[in-house]
Amino acid sequence: MLNRLSILVGALVVLMAPLGAMAEPLPTRDDVLDARLGNGLRYIIAPHDASTERTVLRLLVRAGAIDERDHQRGAAHFIQHMAVLGSKRFPAGSARTMFQSLGMELDRHENAYSAFDYTVYTLILPASSDLVLEKGFTFLSDVLNGLTFPESAVETERSVLLEELRQYDTPEQRVFQNVLNAIAPDERLSKGFPIGAEDSIATMTREQCLDFYHEWYTPENATLLVVGDVKESRVQSLIERHFGTMPPRKSPERMPVEIKPFDAPHSIVLTDPELVRGVVAALAVSPVRPAAQTIDAFRDQLIDQLVRQLMKRRLERRSFEGEASYAASGAYFGNVFGAMWIGQIVLAGPSDRWEGMHKDLIEELNRASEYGFSETELALARDTLLAEAGAIARSEPTLPPASIMGLLTESVVSSSPLVSSVQNLALLEQLLPEINAAEASERFRERFNPDHTAIVAELGPEVDHPTEAQLVNRTKRLAQASVEALDPPILLDALMTTPPSRGDLDSVTLDADSGVLSMQFGNGVIAHHRAMPESATRVTIRLTIAGGEIEENSDTRGLTQAGAVVFDRLATQTIAGMTIRDFIASRGVSMRARVGLDAVTVEIESPLDQVESAFQLLHLALMDPLIEEAAIDDWRQRQSARAITRNRNPGRMIESALVDTIYPPDESRVRPLSLDDIDRVDAEDAQRWLRDLLARAPLEVSVVGGLDRGDAADLLSRYLGSLPKRSVMRSDALAERRQVERAPAPHVRTVEVDTQSDQAMVVIGFFGPNAGDRDDVRALEVAERIIRPQLVRRLRDELGLVSSVKVTNRPAQALPGFGIFLVVAPTSPGHASRVADMIERHLESLALGGPGQTDVAMAQAQLAADAKDDLPMPDHWSKSLSDLTYRGRTLGELTSAPLAHQDVDASLVREAFATRLAPENRIRVIILPRED
Repeated sequence: MLNRLSILVGALVVLMAPLGAMAEPLPTRDDVLDARLGNGLRYIIAPHDASTERTVLRLLVRAGAIDERDHQRGAAHFIQHMAVLGSKRFPAGSARTMFQSLGMELDRHENAYSAFDYTVYTLILPASSDLVLEKGFTFLSDVLNGLTFPESAVETERSVLLEELRQYDTPEQRVFQNVLNAIAPDERLSKGFPIGAEDSIATMTREQCLDFYHEWYTPENATLLVVGDVKESRVQSLIERHFGTMPPRKSPERMPVEIKPFDAPHSIVLTDPELVRGVVAALAVSPVRPAAQTIDAFRDQLIDQLVRQLMKRRLERRSFEGEASYAASGAYFGNVFGAMWIGQIVLAGPSDRWEGMHKDLIEELNRASEYGFSETELALARDTLLAEAGAIARSEPTLPPASIMGLLTESVVSSSPLVSSVQNLALLEQLLPEINAAEASERFRERFNPDHTAIVAELGPEVDHPTEAQLVNRTKRLAQASVEALDPPILLDALMTTPPSRGDLDSVTLDADSGVLSMQFGNGVIAHHRAMPESATRVTIRLTIAGGEIEENSDTRGLTQAGAVVFDRLATQTIAGMTIRDFIASRGVSMRARVGLDAVTVEIESPLDQVESAFQLLHLALMDPLIEEAAIDDWRQRQSARAITRNRNPGRMIESALVDTIYPPDESRVRPLSLDDIDRVDAEDAQRWLRDLLARAPLEVSVVGGLDRGDAADLLSRYLGSLPKRSVMRSDALAERRQVERAPAPHVRTVEVDTQSDQAMVVIGFFGPNAGDRDDVRALEVAERIIRPQLVRRLRDELGLVSSVKVTNRPAQALPGFGIFLVVAPTSPGHASRVADMIERHLESLALGGPGQTDVAMAQAQLAADAKDDLPMPDHWSKSLSDLTYRGRTLGELTSAPLAHQDVDASLVREAFATRLAPENRIRVIILPRED
């Protein structure tokens, strides 16, 4: 549905709402300078010290696909690509060389993207010095008023864009485009995505780009944003010098996009031969709604957000209680693409369940329409919105500059006042109590009036899909069925009435350099705590459970992943899953899990004042987890869709193709789950497997954030130290399960995929080191930073053979001997062999001559800067400490990380490649669409 293409539900609630009349204006943040130059350029300077030297610059131009005329289709995206390929002061693509010399990483620290209604250019600079800022502003001023569009670069970039277009050729994108065509027949939306269509890209000329560029790239149509540890007056002076001399020019008025609001019961039925997941949705459409400028308008928008949250919870309740035909659900209200306002309620699941999903949807629409929402439901929705807003407000002071830039950009794009997250929270606290259930209920009826709502069905080819007239009639019949009001939600005051007794503490150490307190309890649990003033109001608990998939066999494959669903939707023997979900959501606590080959990682985020609830949640998950049948059913649906999609999509085929190439055929543990694996799993088996794993597995936990040492030690002792005794975590745990032989060489494979996508994937590389081989690991980390820009420059910028290049360097952890160093590039089928050969030759050149020392120095600087950025980040410490013992790392390695690569020179990189590029170590996989 419409949320598939970067529809951003803003972190701040102040986005879009009808404009209130003569009401009190919204407050605006006083910690930023928001001004304009004489030529109309708006600039926003936000001094922000988040313990990082990086400064973020962003130029936002209000120009995108909806501003293109017929002869300019695709020009906005084409210009975005051309920005680094030639300008007055950076000819022939020298901008990228300049960025790299500053220690910036391609596509990470310098990047751009174009949406339907705006284009953004971003630089994440390594420092805020005048020299560095000068270079950043020089480039961005050229972007706004100095691009030259070299003819040769236009021709090369045309090939790059055609390669990029292949990546958009997915069933989800094709169906989305057809939905868009149905509700907005305007050619600016219907003739392809912001990238353009194949015919428009193939015929794009330099003159067409210049025409669009001169029309829309004007100072009054642009906003320059600066976030970092900067002096406001100095930055203002630099902006005036670099941008103030640009002559004022007026851009054309944006033409409104033609849309088709529904004026009668309506249906849209779409199908695609490769679509795996079915979607049934209710969709309401109207013209773009002005941004909220007043408190009255803000309050009006809050009612929409409450309705969204209320419907989201209703759909989750149905799923948790086993009454749903769908596997996923969601709701969204807001402007999209600068072109329209939409309200949508979406259900997704297997296409062959579409009739059940349709019934579920109409039943919930009817229930909300007939009975509205209760005050208890509203209270939960209110608390959830407050918890979400509170989390952002608490974290904003310590967010990295790039995250602050994201919040400011949302406001600029939506033409909203610059409201801080703290001001936003205060507004919610003031206004939410005033909104009652009757108002929310009436708003729902207004937004989803059946006469102005379309029912959308997106279905795969394996089902008999209805005609649009049949779906309208079926909707009318279902709407006539009676529905019952819901029982009030069950609300908890606490997850546990009596906390467990404290466990015995065997040992405790405090590392002076890192400030990390490490404890080992008598039951074998290892815990690490680090207080961080950068996260004074937030706490992250991260638990590593050793084992899981590595202990499976062909008969038990999938049980770990199925069992881990309990961490995403916990239930116990005495508390239903939905009751727990309501409790933690209304308090701003979240829990999620990730399954790796040799560990399950559980992460809990919590406000400081709810930290005991977070520990109780984890304790219940470890001691009394109940996997509800509905959770396993949802898991099956999602996993089955992934398995089917993997066999139809060249990009998603990489994992299984690589496994088949380097592992023996009887090694089931490393293979993606098959449909047979998924079907074989049931809730009882997953429950037994999970309980056994949790009862005996070694555990290591980190607690990072605003919690002080004494409180952390007490909570860890009660909720982790009281668990049953188990083996102590060791770096050699499960050693007997880790010995696997490689598949015989050569590790070469060509795979054909039944797909409509005319795209190939090239995977070239070699077996890399084990994680404990520190010298080789560091040498290849340096190489990774060197190789990618070199290959991008050659394969993309010079030859136009690929749209992107990714380098993956993954040292072996779970299975020794299976580290990998890979270069992955999407390309056209006709270019696949050539691209593969060129990548192989490039790797061979490093094995023979090694990289230049200048390249090594730039890579070292990038790695050191990244490590320095990580040190004040709570997430970095949470992840690093949660498996410190398991992965055999030391606290000294963490604190000295910025210096880790200083001794890596060109000869060490050359030696690492020469050693590992032996024929028996090489990997070559090419994935092609099957020819008819």
